[in-house]
Amino acid sequence: MDAIYANNGDVNETAGDGLMVLFLNEDKETNALEAVRTALKIRKETVRIYEQCDSLRYRPLDINMGINSGEALVGAAKFETYSGSRWTYTARGNLTNLAARIGAQATRGGIYLSKSTAERVKEHFSPKSKGRFKLKNVSEEIEIFEL
Repeated sequence: MDAIYANNGDVNETAGDGLMVLFLNEDKETNALEAVRTALKIRKETVRIYEQCDSLRYRPLDINMGINSGEALVGAAKFETYSGSRWTYTARGNLTNLAARIGAQATRGGIYLSKSTAERVKEHFSPKSKGRFKLKNVSEEIEIFEL
């Protein structure tokens, strides 16, 4: 949480073992940089925890991350269920779906980026293409980059 808040992120939603973090800076490059810096800080802390648990026979923690950049629908949404309805403030649309699908491709603490994010941070970091992937509920293959 410290890494998220230190980089101007806001935890928007949790679901199971995942969470969605929004970065809402008006500058597109700053937005992407803050998201990537957050991911790198989380990975650094995860590695530190892993090294403390080095005597264990299993990996104590893997946090895989997917970052996508662009415009999303952000605002109040009403969810209807069999037990009633509830309102929540959330982001939704293709952008958030793609971020989740990209993150699902990452393994062993990987940080995967969409092409739009890779383009926005390439002057500060060196994202490497992992190739094109067919992702669930995404009509075309998507190029994914790794940090």
